[in-house]
Amino acid sequence: MYVDIKIKGIEAVTKGLDPKIFKKASVTSLNKTAKQALTAGSKELTQAYALKKKDVSKATKIHKANYSNPTATIVSKGKRFPLYAFKGKMNKKGVVTVRVKRTDPRKVVTGRKKFKGRPFVATMASGHAGIFQRATKARLKIKELTSLSIPAALGSRRVMKAINKTVNTNFPKNFMSAVNYYRMKVRK
Repeated sequence: MYVDIKIKGIEAVTKGLDPKIFKKASVTSLNKTAKQALTAGSKELTQAYALKKKDVSKATKIHKANYSNPTATIVSKGKRFPLYAFKGKMNKKGVVTVRVKRTDPRKVVTGRKKFKGRPFVATMASGHAGIFQRATKARLKIKELTSLSIPAALGSRRVMKAINKTVNTNFPKNFMSAVNYYRMKVRK
């Protein structure tokens, strides 16, 4: 998803501006704004979903702008999170519950229709704990159940709204600040 930025009155600022200062200021402000947008997006993401900030920061990074390519990009990669990461629990009756969104109560995990039986919590010999479900009627074929991924969560309306708001409010401020900084630097 792309965010377009339109600055009102940019012509007046850039009219008497040295092209080198304009280039430096735009690259600096793009990188700073991208970092601020990622912070706002990850904050909104951790408030909405029961995810840890550490997991979000591992899955995201920023491709910074430079003079030859004046675009800053927020990139997120990653697999789906296991359901157990959302505080999966199994009660005495064998019912598994998770809490994916922070605002919602715990929900019962019903499992996937293509798998057999009910979901269950198990710890593997390696020490990995998770919520599993049988893939076939055979006893040993089990699959771990997963939920959303960081890229899917970052693309949600709520998170994108926070990112867009941050970009639209902070970029003009960052740009003007960078222009003033580089003008002062030239005078010295």
